[in-house]
Amino acid sequence: KLIPSTPLLWYLVLNLFVSFLLLTHSLACVYIYLAVQNQDESWLSYTGLDINSASETDVYVAALYFASTCVTTVGFGDITPTTTLERVWAVAGMIVGASFFAYLIASIASTIEFFTSVSRTRKYRERINRVHAFLSRIASPNALRRHALSFVAEVEPRHDVLRENEGILNSLPTDLRNDIAVHVLGPVFNRTFGAMSDRLLYRVVSMFDCQVVKPGRIIESGFFFVLTHGVVTLSVLGPDAHVVAVVSGASRASYFGIASLLSPYNPSLEFKATSLTVCEVWRIAGSTLNKLFLDHAHFPNYMLERISSCEDEDFERELRVHRTDVLQRFIASIAPTSG
Repeated sequence: KLIPSTPLLWYLVLNLFVSFLLLTHSLACVYIYLAVQNQDESWLSYTGLDINSASETDVYVAALYFASTCVTTVGFGDITPTTTLERVWAVAGMIVGASFFAYLIASIASTIEFFTSVSRTRKYRERINRVHAFLSRIASPNALRRHALSFVAEVEPRHDVLRENEGILNSLPTDLRNDIAVHVLGPVFNRTFGAMSDRLLYRVVSMFDCQVVKPGRIIESGFFFVLTHGVVTLSVLGPDAHVVAVVSGASRASYFGIASLLSPYNPSLEFKATSLTVCEVWRIAGSTLNKLFLDHAHFPNYMLERISSCEDEDFERELRVHRTDVLQRFIASIAPTSG
């Protein structure tokens, strides 16, 4: 169980206070010792107290006050060291005090981070408990309960991670962002479009932008997508609506939206893409993809050859027919130009 936040907070505050009190108490004891050893001239003479006649309480409070001004580096100036040894201890107190406050700042930062993590974990557990209570109320079977809890337990953390990745990429300079994208997408793009040089790969990757999609969302049409994480279903709309294929980021044919390649674009040829899980996709506008394939005609040819060879078991029949039809139309449309 997590320690309740309020008692823990008080414990941390009390711990810091006691540490500061012990530090100033130790330094005050040293100053009292120095005042006893050098009764004629010492820091105590600035307080108007006499070491022989003043009460122990008054001397201790004065020493504690002097130690506190040294440790906190306030230095009001009403009490100052008079001997070399007192000055040495005053410098030591300042150095120790600066180190203590550096530790104090680090402890505060660590405490804030800890409580943020505790709050996030608590909210996550509360959500799991609410889902569990809901499943109990409807008397769901054990198998359905496991699937639902597994989904809730995995979706939100994964979405946060992918969102953070997307935010980091977008915050980076363009060149650095493209270098990272080449590292991430290089194997996928070489597998999708065929082997290419590093220079060409960099140019192709720079045309794509990253997007994170929540589960159950219809993915915008008019773009060509490369799926790097998650699962997407492709389906046909209309009276005969049905799921055509399930595309996974782990598959060897993890792309969809190939119909956006055709010009003019015809949405009726496009499958509806719906995210089944949290998805990370890299997209490029269909018009931009069209220009890219015009400049590099071997891309669509490679994709068509790969589909025709049927070496990729991830191609469902209807999806294979669709992709073959789109690529053949595009290649036929540019044949006169290339000839």
